[in-house]
Amino acid sequence: MDDFWKDYEKILLSGEFCLEVQKPWSSKIINKEKLIETRTYPFPKSLFGKKILLLESREGITGKSDIPNKVEKGNSSLKIIGSIVIKESIEYISQEQWDSDYEKHLVPSNNPFGFCNDRKFFGWIINEQEKFENPIDVPEMTRVYRSLFKLS
Repeated sequence: MDDFWKDYEKILLSGEFCLEVQKPWSSKIINKEKLIETRTYPFPKSLFGKKILLLESREGITGKSDIPNKVEKGNSSLKIIGSIVIKESIEYISQEQWDSDYEKHLVPSNNPFGFCNDRKFFGWIINEQEKFENPIDVPEMTRVYRSLFKLS
């Protein structure tokens, strides 16, 4: 377990998880257009190679989630649109490295989610996507950290 996630180890080693991604990025991931999801924290190593449900939320304010920490079953603003498998997490250490992966992460440098030198950026490399024929209503779930939720 990497140091970033050590406090969450017991939670991460049990149960199913959802990764929340806002529209339109969620659709780009599930349709295999976006192959790297970018975040300011690494993906937990204990979840590499495991199916994670893709939780689609509405387009919102950059860098701010409007999802409560405890999500009630059937929340109408959220849908599970498929599942993904993340095989590794890389750290972006330069603008050049970020720019060279643009075709995979689709985040331009001038985007509020784009690379900048004053904080860390990670790329979560997706190697499997399964789009559900019909989106699924959300079960009850609880936020573990930022965009990662554990099903209750």
